[in-house]
Amino acid sequence: MTNTDTVLTRALQGATDSLFRRVFRRRIARFRRLVEGSDSSESALAVRCVQLAEQSSHEIASWLGGLERLHHDALSADAQEQRALVGKFLDGHAGEGRGPWTLERAERWVLRGAHARRLDLELCLRLAGWLGCRLGESGWSPARLDSELGLPNTLLRYLARDKAWRVRVAALDCLRGLAAHGGLKPDIVHTLLMLAQDHQDQPWVQRAALRCLRCVDATVWWTVAARRLDDGRRRAGDDLFVRRAVVDALGSEKASRARPLLLKVLGAVSAWSSPAVAVPPVPGESAATAGVPGPAEANSVEPAVSGQGLRQAAAVEGVPDCSEHVRIGAARALVGLQDGQCCETLARLFGLTGGHSEPSHRVRTSALLAGVEAALAQQENDALLPVLRDCLRLPGQPIFSRALLEGLPGWVDRLSPAEHGMSPDVHALVSELDARINSDSLALPLIRLCEEAREAIVLPRDTSCRHVLHALQAALSACRPDQERIFDGPLDASPDCVGRVLAFLSRTGFGLYARPQARRLRVYREGQDVVRLWRILHELRRPRPDKRKDHLHSTARWFRGSLRAHPLLLGELARTEVPGERRFCEAEGQWRRYLPLVEDVLDLTSTRREIRLYSSPGITCLGPPRSLLARLRLRWRTTWHYARIAQLRDDAPGRYLQMLRDAGVTIRFVPHVYSYGGSERSALHPALAGLFAHPGGAP
Repeated sequence: MTNTDTVLTRALQGATDSLFRRVFRRRIARFRRLVEGSDSSESALAVRCVQLAEQSSHEIASWLGGLERLHHDALSADAQEQRALVGKFLDGHAGEGRGPWTLERAERWVLRGAHARRLDLELCLRLAGWLGCRLGESGWSPARLDSELGLPNTLLRYLARDKAWRVRVAALDCLRGLAAHGGLKPDIVHTLLMLAQDHQDQPWVQRAALRCLRCVDATVWWTVAARRLDDGRRRAGDDLFVRRAVVDALGSEKASRARPLLLKVLGAVSAWSSPAVAVPPVPGESAATAGVPGPAEANSVEPAVSGQGLRQAAAVEGVPDCSEHVRIGAARALVGLQDGQCCETLARLFGLTGGHSEPSHRVRTSALLAGVEAALAQQENDALLPVLRDCLRLPGQPIFSRALLEGLPGWVDRLSPAEHGMSPDVHALVSELDARINSDSLALPLIRLCEEAREAIVLPRDTSCRHVLHALQAALSACRPDQERIFDGPLDASPDCVGRVLAFLSRTGFGLYARPQARRLRVYREGQDVVRLWRILHELRRPRPDKRKDHLHSTARWFRGSLRAHPLLLGELARTEVPGERRFCEAEGQWRRYLPLVEDVLDLTSTRREIRLYSSPGITCLGPPRSLLARLRLRWRTTWHYARIAQLRDDAPGRYLQMLRDAGVTIRFVPHVYSYGGSERSALHPALAGLFAHPGGAP
């Protein structure tokens, strides 16, 4: 590998812009051809990059200028004269004739070529800036960079409004890299300041100018940042991306300086009783300049937290930023400050301790996800569990509650490992989940999530199930669907404990089914496709020309074993023509895996043993009819009316269960229990209890 290849590879690895990396990979071969034959040292490559950038810029200006003149000349020409003008234009810019092209086709060709040269220009600028940073690290002074490479003066020329915005952003990023290594002079502050405060400019240029200004003069950046955030509370505009970049940058600053500005974005300064911030005047400022200091004055701004922007913001105290996107960034930055107050900030943001409460559930959800990770990183374990417990008591907001309940088991495991058992704080959290499950205060989808979270927290801490969980999890991790695993020897656990563990493991994958035997346990992953009579009858009754031709339409799923844990996630969102599938129920957010499938009823008619269905709420026990004649009658009725019974299960589960009871099937539901403090505890939602307890079932 040559030195040129090494430099290009390092530049690609050091690039932070994902779009630039993609462009770089596509055009790196072209760049090698352009620099072929030149010196391969870093300084020579930097000089060559600057030269190629100038060449690409001139070509772009020549092509676009020629195209504009061509349009002007072609306005008063007929079709033949237009073709002649286009041919002459292409001969002058392409070096060869392009045939009888039309004006529109020539325009597309020129714009395509100009875009390619613009990519070359951006690539050369970024490489020149990266090489300049490397040379600055190796000891080159700013004067030497300016005299030998023309940096940063070459980059400053590409900040004009007539340049493409990606070229301007590339130039600003290179200037930021040079500023980080002391390769810029202070007199560039005024140029960056004008770009950072120009609301009419492209938002990404404003953002890049702010990032560069932060590296050149942090004091001026604080003043401009406060002013830009204050603008977001006064009016809505397309600069929300600029304000979001400001609040993201504040997240990496010191808490004592960043907290007041972030609180103002959320409109929570007075409610959180933050200390007053002294706002000194900006030297040289006047009403005409609107707080834009010149180069000399900008360097004399006092290192205050905010500057004139906070004085202007006093008139709109308590008004949050009008953009939810910006407030999301402010909330994430606020809870991520390394000040040891992450849990307190979360409590105040959610209104747990009074005062300000963020109304947007999207902002709350983002703050929750970022705040928990920040609290775990700052070792605020003792304070985090009470905050999570109090969050469960908040009014149910779908996005916030779903994020909380889905992340709760993982957060609890990191705060209190399962090997340590059920600690008092974890038990208090589980008790709060039990209270949510036993009440009617939440919607059914959130109740189901509470049941899943409760079971995911309790089961790994149950001493009777822990060793079974470790044994089955290790053996079934590599088991493919339609395969089985045989466990020789007793597992020293009850069948209900094994089934409960299977339900826990089937939450994120295929279903698991077990058949306990005398000295072994057979575990099957998902069902097996076999020929079923009801499927043959269904296909004969419904002939359709659009059925799949390469699929056998006489098979259906058959579940083996009496301990069954159907999958939680594998439910149909859109109904198919095949009845009896696991269909998603929008009212509950799941497909009701606690309710027996019609296939479970069919299997019940061929055995005298009880079939148990395990889910997060508890165990559904199905007992077959006592007499052989009743079982045969139920089997024939289920086979003949399979589609109608499956529809009844999805639409009216209470009538479905009553139909099974009338056929002689015994049905009972047993909620899961766990022991703590010498007593057994359980939770069951009233609607689920009424479904299985009422003689007629719930509708």
